[in-house]
Amino acid sequence: MHAISVVWHFRRELFLFACVLCITTLPGVAAGWQGVSDAATRRKPQGNQDVLRDDFDKALSLDWEVVRENKKNVSLKDYPGELLIVTERGSIYEDQDKDRNAPGGRAKNLHLIENPLEDDADWQLTTCLVGFAAVAQDNQAGILVYEDDENYVKCVVQFSSRSGKYLRLAAEKDMVYTRAGGAIDAQQENVWIRLTREGESYSASVSYDGEKFAEFGQVEWDRSPKRFGLIAKNGGKINAPSVEARFDFFEFQSIAQD
Repeated sequence: MHAISVVWHFRRELFLFACVLCITTLPGVAAGWQGVSDAATRRKPQGNQDVLRDDFDKALSLDWEVVRENKKNVSLKDYPGELLIVTERGSIYEDQDKDRNAPGGRAKNLHLIENPLEDDADWQLTTCLVGFAAVAQDNQAGILVYEDDENYVKCVVQFSSRSGKYLRLAAEKDMVYTRAGGAIDAQQENVWIRLTREGESYSASVSYDGEKFAEFGQVEWDRSPKRFGLIAKNGGKINAPSVEARFDFFEFQSIAQD
């Protein structure tokens, strides 16, 4: 009897193993299990109105790449639920390395994610700056569409010694710089900024409640947007003070094309 019991258990275990092996080798099953892991790491939009969003809740939830990272000036702990980037000296304006007026090296801590859509797709990027106390020339923070340091579009809240706090929309192609924008309400604690891409046209808009947005200008840029995200910097001047750029969230949303 003991020998029969051993044989029965052996055959039962062999049968169960064969069932599992059969199921996992069915077409699409193994790939589907792997896909769950991939999706958890990074979700890509599947429809015209899909959204990618990072609320900076204790950890980064999107697959960020940081260009010229300086970790000591970045934090998710100082203001829970916000990404803090402390501005520092550095620029991406034209040929910064040859700028005789403010040769300050390249901007650091550019936070970027890959564009998950085709090159010709339309989309919008939105963030909210919390209490951005820009006080010196070229203190700035906001949204960046980035190919490299000589080819980009930025939509930032910036400070000017002449006009105070304003919205700067700028495009640079092969170190040729164009810009638009205008003054904003410097008394507002929170400023939502949005950059909308439609074909080769990029428009900037601002809100003080996150609901009603007013357009602040438009620029043309005919490059392929491979990456986009957030920027906070001082520019090249040596004595510009560092200020805190606090981002409440970052959101990407695709736009249906007609």
